[in-house]
Amino acid sequence: MGVRGSIIFIAALLLFAAGCSNEGGTGYDIDQDQDLYEEAVQVYKQSCIQCHGTDLEGRVGDRSNLTQVGSSLSKEQIMDAIKQGPKIMPAFEELLTPEEIEALAEWLKTKK
Repeated sequence: MGVRGSIIFIAALLLFAAGCSNEGGTGYDIDQDQDLYEEAVQVYKQSCIQCHGTDLEGRVGDRSNLTQVGSSLSKEQIMDAIKQGPKIMPAFEELLTPEEIEALAEWLKTKK
């Protein structure tokens, strides 16, 4: 393989690696919100990331996509969803404190 072939191979490898990062999502990383929403991000990582993913795009269908949840739901509606668990989502009212639920809803409300 010549120099040109090596360059093409490396370029293809880099494109493949970029496509595999962050589960093919938006490139959004919840850690970028860590400073402003520390408690919410920690709760999300512990309780939500399995179904909603590291990039908020969801892993269990369109309804688990939270990238723009703040555009369609109020903070109160988000809190109710977390507490009661709509559709296949489990209820978290007994698993999270009221303060954790409020922090999570406040953070998710910013996703527009």
